Amino acid sequence: MTEETPAVPPEVQAAIDLGDVPKVTELIAAAPAEWSKSFKKALLKKAETAAKKLAKGPAKAPPPPSGKKSAAAADTPGTATKVPTAPPPVPTGGCEGVVGAAESALVSELLATIETLGLSAEAMSTLRANEAKLGIAIAPQVSSVRNSAYAAGFSAK
Repeated sequence: MTEETPAVPPEVQAAIDLGDVPKVTELIAAAPAEWSKSFKKALLKKAETAAKKLAKGPAKAPPPPSGKKSAAAADTPGTATKVPTAPPPVPTGGCEGVVGAAESALVSELLATIETLGLSAEAMSTLRANEAKLGIAIAPQVSSVRNSAYAAGFSAK
C-alpha cells in the first residue's frame, strides 16, 4: 500500500529551493491531476521552510573536530580514512543574477565547446555577454540533478 511519489518538475523544485512560496502556489495550481492534495501541501510546506531558512541567513559552521579523535586514529596504523570534501554550496537567491559554481562551470564548458564549432566572433561575444543569464537558465536543472543525486545516495543500501 505504498504510494509512488510523483516526479517534481525542475521549475517547481527550483521555486521550492528558493523559498518562493507564491511561485510554488502558482505552479501547484497547474499541477498534474495525479498529484494528491497532501503532496501539494507537502511541496508548499517545503517552500515555506526554505523561505524561513533563507530569511535566517547562512547556517553556522560546525565546530572543528577535537584533536583526541585524530590522535587516536593516528595511533592505529592502516586505518586512516580519507574524509570526503563537502559539495560546493548551493546558490541562494532568485533570478537576480546569483549563479553557483556548478552552473558557472557548466556554462564555461559549454561555451568552450561551442567555440570549437566555429561560430562567428559576433555570436560568441553575444553568448559570452549573456553567460550569467545562461547560468540562471540552467540553475533549475542543475538543482534537480543535485537533488536526484542526493536522494539516490541517501536511499542507497
